[in-house]
Amino acid sequence: MEYKTPFIAKKLGVSPKAVVRIAQQLNLTIEKNKYGHFIFTQDNLDQMLEYHLSQIEQSQNSHPTPKTSSNDVEELKTQVNTIVQNISSHDFEQLSAQLSTITRRLDRMEEQMQDKANDVVTYQLLQHRREMEEMLERIQKLEADLKKEEPLYITPDTKPTYEREKKPKRRKMIFSIFGL
Repeated sequence: MEYKTPFIAKKLGVSPKAVVRIAQQLNLTIEKNKYGHFIFTQDNLDQMLEYHLSQIEQSQNSHPTPKTSSNDVEELKTQVNTIVQNISSHDFEQLSAQLSTITRRLDRMEEQMQDKANDVVTYQLLQHRREMEEMLERIQKLEADLKKEEPLYITPDTKPTYEREKKPKRRKMIFSIFGL
């Protein structure tokens, strides 16, 4: 029976490239079909399975996995606790002093930022106020100019001097074609 690379890869649990690599390591003569795909025989499959299983066994034997017990975990916990307790109170005091200086610096920086923000808002308010005062002066000046001059009203005649010519309505294109 003939097998293709993806089928053997599934059987072995590896990628198709690994199948080709294993076949090259075993010096198997592999035929290709007209599309360039590798075709394996049953003998090739059996040889590759044996080789792959032997490789897996060798890797497991060479790297035994250490088993951790609950006693080991407890020992590690006690070691960590003793290390934490061994940290002197002096180190803790130094760390707390550094932390307090950093917090004070942060507080000062926040105050400075707040002051700058307040200054910006104050400047913007003053700028807007100045602009509003300038606009108010312009409006008052325009009102005074309007009051000085006499109102020039054009009274419309009752009849217009010319009458509009009525343009003939355009008929729709379809009506003009059919003569309607």
